[in-house]
Amino acid sequence: MSYWLEGLNPEQIEAVKHNNGPQLILAGAGSGKTTVLIARAGRLISENKCKTEELLLLTFTNKAAREIKERIIAKLGKQGQSIWAGTFHSFGLLILKEYGKHVGLPKRFSIVSQNEAQGIIKDVMKNLNVYGKDGFDVAKLQWMLSAWKEKGQRKAMTEDPYEEMTELLLPKYQERLKELGAVDFDHLIYYPIEILTKYPDIKAKVRKKFPYVMIDEFQDTNLAQMKLVKLIVDEEKPNLSVVGDDDQSIYGWRGAEIKNILNFPKTYKDCQTVKLIRNYRCNPAILELANHVIRKNTTRHDKDLIAERKEAPKKPELFVFESEEDEADKTIFELQRLFKKKVSPKEIAILYRSNSQGAFLESYLRRERIPYKISGNTGFFDRKEVKDVLSFVHAALYPSDIHYRRILNTPSRGIGMSTIEVLQNTPGSFVHNAKNWRVLDISQKSGHAIENLNTKLYTFKRQLAAGAFARQAIEHFLDEIEYKSHVRKLAKDADAFGKQWMIIDVLLNVLDSFQKKKPGKEGLSDFLETMELRDYDSNEDKAELQLLTFHACKGLEFSHVFLLGLEEDLLPHARLGNDVSEERRLFYVAITRAKTSLIFSYNRFRKRMGRRKAVAPSRFLLEIPKDSYVVFENGRRPITETDRTSLVADFLKSLD
Repeated sequence: MSYWLEGLNPEQIEAVKHNNGPQLILAGAGSGKTTVLIARAGRLISENKCKTEELLLLTFTNKAAREIKERIIAKLGKQGQSIWAGTFHSFGLLILKEYGKHVGLPKRFSIVSQNEAQGIIKDVMKNLNVYGKDGFDVAKLQWMLSAWKEKGQRKAMTEDPYEEMTELLLPKYQERLKELGAVDFDHLIYYPIEILTKYPDIKAKVRKKFPYVMIDEFQDTNLAQMKLVKLIVDEEKPNLSVVGDDDQSIYGWRGAEIKNILNFPKTYKDCQTVKLIRNYRCNPAILELANHVIRKNTTRHDKDLIAERKEAPKKPELFVFESEEDEADKTIFELQRLFKKKVSPKEIAILYRSNSQGAFLESYLRRERIPYKISGNTGFFDRKEVKDVLSFVHAALYPSDIHYRRILNTPSRGIGMSTIEVLQNTPGSFVHNAKNWRVLDISQKSGHAIENLNTKLYTFKRQLAAGAFARQAIEHFLDEIEYKSHVRKLAKDADAFGKQWMIIDVLLNVLDSFQKKKPGKEGLSDFLETMELRDYDSNEDKAELQLLTFHACKGLEFSHVFLLGLEEDLLPHARLGNDVSEERRLFYVAITRAKTSLIFSYNRFRKRMGRRKAVAPSRFLLEIPKDSYVVFENGRRPITETDRTSLVADFLKSLD
């Protein structure tokens, strides 16, 4: 036993030594949960408490499953290879491969992707005699079908058109999948539930095959997954060990049910609960602040994390900025301070609640040529709407083939591929050929559409050159070409359209900030040039700082962390943050990514639709005792003698 307990603390040892019965391991942030999970699995096998093939390990990603299995094999040797480790969906597939015939599946059934499932929904809708059926958003219908399957819902509860359409679609969609001999990802959970519920003999076989079950990230399970767990675990001998942290439950919006982990000790009587509260990641002052934040949630397992790092506490710092431009500018200044101390960009993360908050920061990072990587979402300047608007401006001021081709049929002008091929294959540039379309083999209809676009671009160019600020000219041009209708048509629903159109507003705010410093065409040119500066390749080995949303940062850790925009309506989020407790947990997750230093910031003002509006700090900040952090009200720390010497040296160097 000692081999598997080496280097573990008392709570970890208690968790690893557990043999039979239900067990809840509450693993706080940075408390070594994966080490405990692997050590317990390895000890059970090496001490012959269970056979390797009798242990079922369920995770939420294939990557996590591979990592756990590889680490067990590294310690246990070849014996560990027969452990079954995988996701809930992989396990469901295992059941269906053996017992799928009981729900009418052929021996060799296929699994349809999300896109293929949407295609089937569209196909089924063609045969429905419903007025206005073409106006439904297929992605939303797909989401509703999934939600209904999880709840076992079959009838519309309201007169909402989407509810009524889902009621019509569900049986026909299921029927079509069976005709195709296929399942979607939801069925990988729901069909096994159906089989294990209807056929007690199969349930008994599965339980006999896997008498020991362990589940990682248990706080992320949904109702259907919990139902499956109850079916595969013997009620009389529930050898079920789950590892998770209710304080890090942040996926309620996609179906995760926090009650699964909160009620686990009630669901399984005689449950051993072990709390892993020793944090090996965070500076003590950062951890103290995190504890203050999460204590405000009343529905949780009671636990405070204890810092195991013994260095002198470095208090988190709160910077109060005037605006998003100020926040981005001074965040760059703070980054430069870290770089001068030989901190690698890889050790730094900048986190924010909403994707759109990264816009100013990205533009300033590009301007300063600081390499960065965006994880978990698309970079602001890589978004379609942003690229479109930048291409419109480029095509007006500095027409190039790449930008002109992008906007030629955006929004659609009825210019077909045959016309584009003529413009492309005729000697000369694409732009030149478009201006001289009359001498080419191009139809009058397509030619007039090109002519009309060129006329609008010429007027747009003059308007851009005439004013100190380009915002109004761009907004006018977008109105004239009906770009808003184009975006609305492509958006999956009204909510998605709102987000996409807000991106354009944020882009124009960034442009405004450039033209404040350099009005007119000079500022506009500076802006366009800066947006194209990021010409290096991103790869795993490159020293890049990371930009992430609070959701995307879960499971990661960094030496130095910045949390930007801690304001009401952003945190908790006005539109997405209905569950304040979950938003607070999200804040807690973001804080506990920091190992050495943590910097918060919020702004006094933000631009909305071109107007400067006062904003308030997040209520979560106001809940924290003031002595837990240091405040810099003017957005800049006092200059130390060391900083002053460094600034003078830099100035003299620039003169040389």
